[in-house]
Amino acid sequence: MYRHSFSYTPCVGCTCGEGIETTWAEANQTAGSTKKENRGHRHDTLDDFHGYWNWQKIVNMGKCRGLDQFELKLKLI
Repeated sequence: MYRHSFSYTPCVGCTCGEGIETTWAEANQTAGSTKKENRGHRHDTLDDFHGYWNWQKIVNMGKCRGLDQFELKLKLI
């Protein structure tokens, strides 16, 4: 078990190992709309979904770190 732990892996900082699992709860909701699609269309739909998920994560990271106050100051200039 220790071979797969980030704590014992060189050149790896602290990370949330369960972060990837949070996406699957939301991604499972796409199953109803993608199960009848062909492979190419399903791939495009899931690619769009995960791209949007990542974009929202990046946007919300700024709010978490207080960068929204910085953006507000830029808008006033």
